[in-house]
Amino acid sequence: MLQQTQVSRVIDYFTRFIARFPDVRSLASAEEQEVLALWSGLGYYRRAKNLHAAARMIVSEFGGVFPQETDDLRRLPGVGPYTAGALASMAGGRRVPLVDGNVVRVLLRIEGREGTASDRATMQWTWQRAAELVKAAEDPGVLNEGIMELGAIICTPDLPACPECPVRRQCVAAKTGRQREIPSPKKAAPRRDLHCAAVLVRAADGRLLMERRDDTRMWAGMWQALTVERDDRSVSAAEIADALSDRLSRCSIASTRTRAKQRGGTVSELRQLGTFVHQTTHRHVLFEVWECEMRRAKRIHSDDIGWRTLDEALLLPLSNAQRRVLGYAHANP
Repeated sequence: MLQQTQVSRVIDYFTRFIARFPDVRSLASAEEQEVLALWSGLGYYRRAKNLHAAARMIVSEFGGVFPQETDDLRRLPGVGPYTAGALASMAGGRRVPLVDGNVVRVLLRIEGREGTASDRATMQWTWQRAAELVKAAEDPGVLNEGIMELGAIICTPDLPACPECPVRRQCVAAKTGRQREIPSPKKAAPRRDLHCAAVLVRAADGRLLMERRDDTRMWAGMWQALTVERDDRSVSAAEIADALSDRLSRCSIASTRTRAKQRGGTVSELRQLGTFVHQTTHRHVLFEVWECEMRRAKRIHSDDIGWRTLDEALLLPLSNAQRRVLGYAHANP
């Protein structure tokens, strides 16, 4: 949970998650949708899917005992060199290094070395230096955790607290006044636009039509109000109508108060409720929220689309953006 998420946000999620899944076997036996539901709001949902898959592998291949060797750890879904090093050294006492952004910054500054975390040569040097240090350490886990904490608390990116640093006398960057120049600033990748039209499709009894996203895109496997996306421009009313008509025909909807598509490509009884912007690490997502009503609907036999009351919909695995979409259903009952 702490990968890509701040501690202050994680605490409540962690408490709920551990209360429901107190051990690896309980997590392994759970349905993926329940795991995603407890993760809703943390973002980067691939982490939850990997965690669930790793738990199942630990039960099936390691007898329910968490592995402690780096080679075994690297086999687990979602475990890379950093996570494997952290687990092996801190939990298993193995003399293996780990490198994250904090470690890169601390070691570069101490050595007075130029470079960025995106530079291959810099990363190779950092891993090598971290390995040398951990081999000489009395306790490898304490050393690794100490370097990370030093970077997180004192040797911060913008305002390092050098007078409080326990290794300031060995730090070349501090001696030469280059703390803010090392590492070299990394150019931020521009966010790409994504246009989303989210449609609150209501049945006569007030239930909403919800669908599950596929497993290949952003917010993979999460649930949402019916949503149409474009990268290049806003979604048109005609495109919303086409998508809505396609969804409804595929899930055996009997009839609607209005047909989703009429002559000339216009959509009747499709009303816009509002707009908002949702930011992700790589995306600038512009949402338009719409609603329409349906009069009669057949029972839907599908695991990926179905009718839910608003309360039921809010219990599904939802991204923060889709929770905001459903907020319009609260405001417009």
